[in-house]
Amino acid sequence: MMPSASDREPFKPVLLYTIFAALIYVVVGLPLEPMTMLLGWIAPAIEITVGALIFLLVLDGLLLAVLWPLEGLLRRQR
Repeated sequence: MMPSASDREPFKPVLLYTIFAALIYVVVGLPLEPMTMLLGWIAPAIEITVGALIFLLVLDGLLLAVLWPLEGLLRRQR
């Protein structure tokens, strides 16, 4: 289920301010070590999320492979 346009509206300022803060951080020349540590901390969560997405795609594909022919058989019997 996708969020509606009104639900996504608050994301735009948050993303813009985050990108703006990161650009200022890099342009000013602050050390990049905290950023790399943050990315290292976030990486396992991203890996878990991607793994869950792949699992769901495979599961949906298997269900589609089983249900599609079954639906075709049931439609022929009508």
